[in-house]
Amino acid sequence: MSVVITGAGAICGAGASPAAIVDAALEGRSAIAGITSFDATGWPRRHAAEVTDYNAAKLVGDRKLLKLIRRSDVFGLYAADQAIGEAGIPAYRDALEGDAAVAFAEATGCYVGSGGGAFNVNYDFFPLMADSRGDMQAFGRELGSTVNPMWLLRTLPNNVLCHVGIRHSIKGPNACITNHTTSGILAVLEGAEAIRDGEAWILGVVRRMQRGPAEEVTVGVEIVARRLVRVLMRTWSAPADDGRAAAERPFFGLYIPAHGENRQSAQRSLVGPDDKFSPGAMIELDTGSARYLVRFTQMLERQAGWSWALFSAVRKLSG
Repeated sequence: MSVVITGAGAICGAGASPAAIVDAALEGRSAIAGITSFDATGWPRRHAAEVTDYNAAKLVGDRKLLKLIRRSDVFGLYAADQAIGEAGIPAYRDALEGDAAVAFAEATGCYVGSGGGAFNVNYDFFPLMADSRGDMQAFGRELGSTVNPMWLLRTLPNNVLCHVGIRHSIKGPNACITNHTTSGILAVLEGAEAIRDGEAWILGVVRRMQRGPAEEVTVGVEIVARRLVRVLMRTWSAPADDGRAAAERPFFGLYIPAHGENRQSAQRSLVGPDDKFSPGAMIELDTGSARYLVRFTQMLERQAGWSWALFSAVRKLSG
């Protein structure tokens, strides 16, 4: 199997796209200049290749998101958006409907290489460390009112992975590799291996167990589905007086599409909590891209804690 790169994105001091960076290198234009993003007067090295005209909101297109991420995350999201757009993924995904769109989201993975942190991630603690003068009780008392409560979210090494997945509805295999300067190439290698291996979830049910010597256990597993999607569901009740349907707290389940690799190859089914599934009952099914009202038509299996049922669509609610 061949692994093909269909899109690329990049940003650095030399340019805001792969083409601009290559052009700068071919033309011999250096991006190294005096540091302007902070006062480097007392530093032994006062020159670097900075990204000039930095505008975080313009790069990620979401001002609210900037409260949760740091500068390096902005660069990662921008480059990822470039690569995904150049590969034509959004246009292809948006043209899909129903099961095809859900299956594409579940089969699309994301592997990110992160340095694991930045030199200034602990700077928020410095003023309080100085004021408490080694008194850990005083440090603890004032920590909540001194350090920004969003500090942890902004310093997570997997921020790019999470937000790329959310922005582009990527729900398949994923990983964040944090191994300093080798993280990027390791992420590429992991992604390539996932494609070659056809990495995906498999749903199986333990049908028998046999104990052997030395605490050895032999387990017999029936493969129920090789194609499945995690979905959000809510038990549906009659519309309230204001005309809006009342729904309980949502719960997760598994949607098993009609597919030749699944045991029920010709019919769609759902797996979820046994107390939520009963013949004739209706639930709200949220695939992430659309919401449907569906009715259970036949119970295929009911075990302690979970049930498996066929269903039919009543109507589309949104999406």
